[in-house]
Amino acid sequence: MAKVVLGSVLLLLLYATVSQCGREHVTGGALELELGDGEQIFQADGGSIRFWRETERALQNANVALEEIILEENALTIPKYKDAGSVCYVLEGKGVVGISHPLQGEFRGRQRVGRVEKGDVFAVPRGVVVWLYNEGKERHRVFCALETKDELQAGQQKVFHLAGTGGRFGGILHGFSRNVLAKAWNVDEGTVGKLLDAQKETCIVKPREHIRFPQPNGEETDMINRYSEDIQEIAAQGRFVHNSESEFPDLFVRNAGWIRVINRHKLPILRGLQMSALRGNLKNEALCAPYWVLNAYQIIRVTKGRGRIQVADENGKQVLDTEAKEGSVYVIPQFYPVLKTDAGGGFEWVSFLTSDRPIPSFLAGDNSVYRGIPEEVMAAAQAVDVETIRRVSDARVGDEVILRPGEGKPRKEAAAAAAHSTA
Repeated sequence: MAKVVLGSVLLLLLYATVSQCGREHVTGGALELELGDGEQIFQADGGSIRFWRETERALQNANVALEEIILEENALTIPKYKDAGSVCYVLEGKGVVGISHPLQGEFRGRQRVGRVEKGDVFAVPRGVVVWLYNEGKERHRVFCALETKDELQAGQQKVFHLAGTGGRFGGILHGFSRNVLAKAWNVDEGTVGKLLDAQKETCIVKPREHIRFPQPNGEETDMINRYSEDIQEIAAQGRFVHNSESEFPDLFVRNAGWIRVINRHKLPILRGLQMSALRGNLKNEALCAPYWVLNAYQIIRVTKGRGRIQVADENGKQVLDTEAKEGSVYVIPQFYPVLKTDAGGGFEWVSFLTSDRPIPSFLAGDNSVYRGIPEEVMAAAQAVDVETIRRVSDARVGDEVILRPGEGKPRKEAAAAAAHSTA
């Protein structure tokens, strides 16, 4: 039988105290859970940006938008801030990410700079300046979920660039008079003109020379109580990147798969964003026990291999049954039960959840909600005898979350094995 390693840790991470619920319910009409390829909203020599708008039916109830940023070698996103916080996952390559926020005091030498690579997760609160740079020789791809419920204008994400030419995605400095900027910076207007006119590109640029960065100093900054909680989290923790590849999985089942959870306990900045992430891996046709999440929508991006995803609605109707391939994106509404299984050859995904402490309820395994209901009640509910209920319940004793086909043991056999192992 598969052995679950650090299962209790997963439970502590996933089953934390319930956070705020009350997300919008799914509105009427046919559900659209599988997203298309998104809209390419920007492309240049340095890279491109693909966007899934929160106005898409599958996303609008989740208050989430999605974007994928692709940076070619030596490409830089112009420093910017948004009216939406984001949680990002590195799909490919290596790069440098930096943030600059209002609590750094003396900014020189106090920037937050971190190196990221495939498998890393980083988070940026709304209104905080961020930039990305591809210092490697291969393409750098980042996939982000943006929490949009507090956008300035619903359905219209606003991005403010600190530099760049005018026009669409233009730099905000072009909105000020040059003589006023000269006074603000205490320089001549010629210098201001050079700063505003030299850059002919916007959004993503390729510097003339490769940028060299010092190692991050990791020094914490002072907190100022008048600022919002999410900004205080950055100042207090001084960390916005989590390397999930370097840690042992929160849940590991031999020859079946693993799960890595990135929540507020591992990356406290997520508390202010009210979001979290999860990475999953299945192999040898293993499956995740079907479950629903009490307090969050899920955005699932397939990162490797092939799998199968099924989703049911409140009427027992199968609203999704699909072969999930690398690059596919799905939205699973809050409360809707979902099942994921490996289709052979391995299956990996990353999920973004709209809560910093999501709470799942399972329909199979040791954590199944059925095990919390008296057998007589379930027998009456399903019009079968108690022995049938017991047989189904016993079939997965000792297994939880990640299930190997046919690997559960009856309760008596599992108890005997446990007694033998402690003898």
